[in-house]
Parts: sequence; C-alpha cells; structure tokens
Amino acid sequence: MPLLTQIPQRLPQLIFCDVDDTVAPSTQALSMPMVDALRALHDKGLKLGFVSGGSVAQMSKQVSACLDRAHVLLGTSGSHAVQVDADGTTTELFKRGFSDVERAEILAALDALVAHFKIQS
Repeated sequence: MPLLTQIPQRLPQLIFCDVDDTVAPSTQALSMPMVDALRALHDKGLKLGFVSGGSVAQMSKQVSACLDRAHVLLGTSGSHAVQVDADGTTTELFKRGFSDVERAEILAALDALVAHFKIQS
C-alpha cells in the first residue's frame, strides 16, 4: 500500500521532536533557520514538544532560550516534563525518577546478570 494512502486527512496538532542531532546539534542551541521553522509551525496552530536524554536544564539552554513560543520539554528520556510559556515561564508537569531503594535493586539485578553471564568489559 502506498504511504500516501496512510496519511491522515486532517492536519497534525502537535509536532514532537528529538533535540540532539535532530533539531539541534548535540548539546548546542537551535540554529536561527530551525527557530524560524518552529515559530512558523507554532504560528500555524501546531503545539511544539521536545524530548531528549539530557536534562530539562540542558534542553532549556538549547531550545527554550531560543524559542519565544509555548512548548513542552520532556527531559531525561521523558521522565521529567516542563511546560514553557512564550515568555519563558515554566511549569513542571511531572518528574518521575527512581528512589534510592529502586536504584539499588536495579543495580543489584544488573550486577547479577553480569556475573551470571560472565560479561566482561
């Protein structure tokens, strides 16, 4: 089946992008042509969202400092979400991380797997 028959007839409502090496070079700010393109999408009524393995603080430097439009940042691979208004005001939507106990359990399980399978670095 051709791809064109699978594209929805209505326009998207949200543009959701990876940051590093997608809309910006790794750990670098958005370029002006990218800022202009994102502004144009927003001005046509599309909501903007960005995700990265990096922290929200890093994404703020890369994206929010350059983009004077409302958007959402999903840092740490989606475990921390922040709404950024056009004026730069931020509202934390959620922040989910592992507790110290959960971290210890995960690391113990990984150590057990490494030992069981005799994995060497």
